[in-house]
Amino acid sequence: MTSSKKGPAEWTDMRDVASVVLKPGVTGDEVKDLYNQWAKNGYDEHLQDRSLYGALQVLKNTVKDLIPGNKDGMEVLDVGAGTGISGQFMKDIGFKVVDGLDPAEAMLKVADEKRIYRNYHCVFLTDQPLDIPAGTYDLITLCGVMGHGCIPCESFLEMTRLVKPGGYIVNCCRAAQPGRT
Repeated sequence: MTSSKKGPAEWTDMRDVASVVLKPGVTGDEVKDLYNQWAKNGYDEHLQDRSLYGALQVLKNTVKDLIPGNKDGMEVLDVGAGTGISGQFMKDIGFKVVDGLDPAEAMLKVADEKRIYRNYHCVFLTDQPLDIPAGTYDLITLCGVMGHGCIPCESFLEMTRLVKPGGYIVNCCRAAQPGRT
């Protein structure tokens, strides 16, 4: 692991990211600040050929298997939306209404420039109710965003409130194996 890297501009793979954002004791504000910095320092470029795209493909395939038919009228919440990469994947498979949720303002600004999301929620997701009505979404997606300083497990309480009865919450997370992220 290359944890000696100082910041996003010097990160070379997802292990560098994990060594900073998933370390025990890191705070949500520290993670948010790092992602705000990374948004301005090549986030999309860093991810073009990186391991996270494998996770995104798993997310995309899982959602296609769960919801194979017409997606018109279905609403999606992309948790940990970042610059809109996973939201674009959802649009690519037929969802027309996708909202993004992320605490990093600079990330959401990049997503807004791409016109990925209908609504942008710039907040931390916790177990506390958000200013979003219950049962709003048919699908909530997360990709590589669970962990220390990121999205706590308790947030599933709020996601359960936000998803419609019969809807889905699809969480694609990092592998918990040594040497893999």
